[in-house]
Amino acid sequence: MSYSDEFFKRLKIEIETDPEKRGYAGKTDKEVCDLLNGGYTITKTIEDPQGPRVYAVISGIPYTQNVIKESEVSMAKAYTI
Repeated sequence: MSYSDEFFKRLKIEIETDPEKRGYAGKTDKEVCDLLNGGYTITKTIEDPQGPRVYAVISGIPYTQNVIKESEVSMAKAYTI
């Protein structure tokens, strides 16, 4: 599997399953892009600041940029797994 295949596969799965309940459904590609690239806080017993969600999505894929572009969100949505 090539870099692009793995990248778009993981990005599509993230957008479709929304494991952190970030609220991707119904958002524009730009809004999804902003959600993926922005930091967030998980509230449990304590607040635990997290880096951008995209870091978890692309973890382990070598030579991957660490910021998602709006066009990549569009391409991932259309990607066939």
